[in-house]
Amino acid sequence: MSSQHYKKKHHYETPLVKLSKSLSYVLRHHAKDEGLDIREDGYVKLDDLQEKTGKQSG
Repeated sequence: MSSQHYKKKHHYETPLVKLSKSLSYVLRHHAKDEGLDIREDGYVKLDDLQEKTGKQSG
């Protein structure tokens, strides 16, 4: 399968995929830039993440 065919087939991202990518981007690369407090063990509080990203759990 050519890469061009792959791109055409997968150009649409579901809302869940978009959310996953944006959270991964913030958590992997910009947690401090977003003002998230990273614990010593590398975790952030979900409430803090939701507050910064405007996302609410279902």
